[in-house]
Amino acid sequence: MLFGTTLRQPTARLALTASLAVLCALGCANRGMEAPHDGGAGTTATGGAGGKAGGGAGGAGGKAGSGGKGGTGGKGGVGGGGGAAIKDAGCSLLTDALVDHSTTTCNALFNFETGTEGATIPGSTQAAFTGVMKSSAQTYCGTGALAIAASFSGTSGNTTKGEVDLPLAVDAGTANLLGKTITVHVSANPACDSGLRFNVNLNTTTGTSVILRIQPVTQNWSTASIKLSTPDGGVNSATTLVLQAFSIDGYVGTIYVDEVDIR
Repeated sequence: MLFGTTLRQPTARLALTASLAVLCALGCANRGMEAPHDGGAGTTATGGAGGKAGGGAGGAGGKAGSGGKGGTGGKGGVGGGGGAAIKDAGCSLLTDALVDHSTTTCNALFNFETGTEGATIPGSTQAAFTGVMKSSAQTYCGTGALAIAASFSGTSGNTTKGEVDLPLAVDAGTANLLGKTITVHVSANPACDSGLRFNVNLNTTTGTSVILRIQPVTQNWSTASIKLSTPDGGVNSATTLVLQAFSIDGYVGTIYVDEVDIR
């Protein structure tokens, strides 16, 4: 039982790394990863890597110390070993091989490790999303993500929008999400199309509310989250979480969603 009702449960629980609080339909944080640097200096935002020699000074972003230990956020080396730095990689290519899953325990409500977690495309209200599947091509955590095939066309009508629904309760019931935080991770290939807008909506017994918006959608994972602290829009009677995208520029590609969590 979750949120005071019987909720759907995935077969596996994975790690969520929620990053940015977003308020009512606005906000986006991009996160990219770089391959490890050999003793180089880290960024000031995340802490530097270790010094090149034992007993050397710490990297540019970290605290100086014996053995060249890196600052918070950097993986400082012992005795001057190199470390990995994390920084914004913008719209550059992020391959799954560059994401370190070894220290992450993924346990999101929707983790997409074994399947599509009940994701469905409504047939009558949209035509731009043509299919969903579990994919390991690009994941935020683990070996599975929801891959949504997208093909937008025109400047009006159903081909300018796509929608995927995730069930929140079993047996056509409702879920009480008041006080809960919803987090979603999104990326796309190709990325950074300025005309591609991604929304997370909440369907309730009283209507539909847009709760999160991500634009642009980059090839690196963007993380957005919001705490539903007021009962506006019927959040105490939610039925489905809606992943929705819009484009009037003819975007064609794959939109990836991973580690969708509610807690």
